[in-house]
Amino acid sequence: MNIRTLTYEQYAKFLNDSHMAYSFLQSGDFARAHEAHETVRYYAGEEDGKILYAIYAIFRPAFRLFTYASSPREWVSASPELAQDPVKLEQFVSGMRQTLKKEGALLWLLESSVEYQPHDKNGDVVEGLFCNESYRDLLAGLGFEKTKLWRGYDERFQSRWVSW
Repeated sequence: MNIRTLTYEQYAKFLNDSHMAYSFLQSGDFARAHEAHETVRYYAGEEDGKILYAIYAIFRPAFRLFTYASSPREWVSASPELAQDPVKLEQFVSGMRQTLKKEGALLWLLESSVEYQPHDKNGDVVEGLFCNESYRDLLAGLGFEKTKLWRGYDERFQSRWVSW
């Protein structure tokens, strides 16, 4: 799979054309808001001239000499089938790793956009609906480290779910 850079306009057009649900954190507008004070680059995973995956990376300083890349809520795929295709995802992630390494990133932080498991208003798991541990396993198989699932508030991380 070929990894290439996109312009903001190309990235926004892909999101619109894919008709795949995406969160505000995956939007071009959210990425563009970071461009004033951080380096943001947009990427596409392309095969046979067709974009299969698109993602942006925010490059942030690490130890003054290095950078790390952060991609909130991961990539957007062109179709639902590609969203969990292990072969295509492996090609895309491998290509992205090489690209980000060439850009000088020591680490790629990725936060999944896939809901893990429903919880009630008290934070307890609602049994019998769904659990996306298989998707977490897929990401782990692609080389991402699973982070601990926690309850409560942690200032180091963005809230994954909130009940009002």
